[in-house]
Amino acid sequence: MRGRAAAILAAILRKIARRAPFGKPLIERLAARLAPALWADGAPPRYAPLPAATFANLEKYCLFIGYPYSGHSIIGAILSAHPEAVVSNELWDFRYLWEGAAREELFTAILERDRQWSENGCVGGGGYSYAVPGQWQGRYARLRVIGDKGGGKLSEVIAKKDPRLLEKMRAWVGLPLRLVHITRNPYDTIATMYARLGAPPDNLERGLDGCIRRYWELAGAVHESTKDLARDELLVLRHEDFIARPRDSIGRLCRFIGLDYNEDYLNDCASIVYADTHKSRTQINWPRRALADIEAGIGRYPRELGGYRFAD
Repeated sequence: MRGRAAAILAAILRKIARRAPFGKPLIERLAARLAPALWADGAPPRYAPLPAATFANLEKYCLFIGYPYSGHSIIGAILSAHPEAVVSNELWDFRYLWEGAAREELFTAILERDRQWSENGCVGGGGYSYAVPGQWQGRYARLRVIGDKGGGKLSEVIAKKDPRLLEKMRAWVGLPLRLVHITRNPYDTIATMYARLGAPPDNLERGLDGCIRRYWELAGAVHESTKDLARDELLVLRHEDFIARPRDSIGRLCRFIGLDYNEDYLNDCASIVYADTHKSRTQINWPRRALADIEAGIGRYPRELGGYRFAD
């Protein structure tokens, strides 16, 4: 199946899964198998570039890197609620680089994607709305920061297709990069990855093995691609810290990117943050070997994941 057709079908299946009274895991598993077409050979939507003057005040380009099911969507939505920033949700900006598009075409697509997403209620995975009341999603006052929320997909592309992607993106967009690396307790992320597979209980260990391998493949890609970045280019933000202290984390995020903020912005953004973290790890009867594998992996990446424990 060609990339665009597979991508469309994957999107339709995800919508069906959100409303299906039964069979949801199986539908989501099929959608996940089709989803790689989004970056393997799927063509991105193309728009006539807006005038260069539209982007004359741009100062930074923002990217997200990390793992699936780790809280990227809400952070991207909060950034895009700022009056001086537009961050699209899963446009997969790297496809425009591969297509040889001008940077103005990418920037135009980011604005259009953000407008469409806002008009549709800023709905993310699982049907959760990331709409920030009273703020600037889908529009802007002065455009200083632009980017795309890719997260786990960006890491997957770096791991499997293009290890030098960040270097290429920096040269192409012609702006200083700001990378946001969201981490979540690996036990929770891997447990959610496994749950989304919809695998039957008797395949627990085999299914977990695949999820664990994929997680550490992404962690390796993140580590290798960010280890030589300047300190002002990379922010590591723990999902658990964000949930516990959203106003502090949002302020830190804005300062890292170079955006001013006020109390109204902090309060409105904090109002959409979940009350507590979801500890997916408690929903699995973990094999002892799987727990040991994850503990060892955390030890290999102390800069990114140091301090995470199953008992947290």
